[in-house]
Amino acid sequence: MPKNGFESWFDPGMKYGFLDLKAENADSMKNTFFNMKARGHGAVAARWFNVFDGIFYIREMIPAHLIR
Repeated sequence: MPKNGFESWFDPGMKYGFLDLKAENADSMKNTFFNMKARGHGAVAARWFNVFDGIFYIREMIPAHLIR
């Protein structure tokens, strides 16, 4: 992950989080590019404040397994 990417904004001990991108204080960041793993395992730089209304952060992703 890039050093200043979205995932680095959260405390390492934080398991879950939510960032409201439509919050009033987000206006100053609307045109800011930042890296985030939004659509897969690779980081993509974009103006994410203009793409999503909010972002759920989950530190550790565990895949689902079929139970038979």
